[in-house]
Amino acid sequence: MVVDPRWLLKAALVVSVVALICGYVTLCGLFYQGQWQLVLHPVRTTARPATIAGAPFELVRFGPDGSGIPQRTAWWMAPGPDDRYRHLVLLYLPSGDGSLLDAVPLLDAVRQLGIAVFAMNYRAFGESGGGHPSEATMREDTEAAWSYLLQERAVRPQDVIPFGTGVGAALALGLADHHREVAAVVLDAPRPDIEAKVKTDPRVRSLPVHLLLQDRFDLQPALSMSKLPKLIISPGAAASSALAKAGEPKMTVEMPSFNGADYDQALRRFLDAYAPPTPPARLMLNGAPPPSK
Repeated sequence: MVVDPRWLLKAALVVSVVALICGYVTLCGLFYQGQWQLVLHPVRTTARPATIAGAPFELVRFGPDGSGIPQRTAWWMAPGPDDRYRHLVLLYLPSGDGSLLDAVPLLDAVRQLGIAVFAMNYRAFGESGGGHPSEATMREDTEAAWSYLLQERAVRPQDVIPFGTGVGAALALGLADHHREVAAVVLDAPRPDIEAKVKTDPRVRSLPVHLLLQDRFDLQPALSMSKLPKLIISPGAAASSALAKAGEPKMTVEMPSFNGADYDQALRRFLDAYAPPTPPARLMLNGAPPPSK
């Protein structure tokens, strides 16, 4: 039997095209499954400082799974009886890189303001449990922290200020948008365009990132529509331009690199402008307010 060479050529071409398509689909699938690694960089560690701003703090385990074992950890820095903002609680949501150990200098500066701080490790970060992180799991962790503060620490919703750094800024804004009774929100070095950053990775330039990317940590449209007081700490002019459409009221501070004194000044100005005055009859002792009568 004589085989037409043109048929062989066509068959080889079809096989090559199918192989290329299968290979491309496989690459897309691998990107879809592992995309979190381009955005999030968790570090598991049991290390922690002895003190924050020279004062001891409490390691909190909360958010149990189906087995009843807490999967999330946080550091609780209770207010002192004479602290300036003792009625407020900053719910600190980290950047998605490393662990809370990397945020110690920032937490030192914030705690010196005289305000309670609840700084959490998302699942897969620090001492928390769980598998690999994602935007969806981190939003669940944020809601779990909110519930813990209200239910276990008896903190009033209007006394909570979500404070997010990096991708944590999107989580803080999302929490504030969902629970609009919060006092205000702090967005430190927010990342307004995760997709653009991911597309710069040479490994994914041939992939349809726009269709496959799930962990976007999108700040819009909540940022432009939010009417809550917002402190936006921007790393530079370019980021400030991208965040210029944030809704009022807002306070924007450009801070190219971390500086404790500048942080202190910016936060004090913001809290004095937008936080309610300390109720003298409601002092939080040992991390919780006195029972109502």
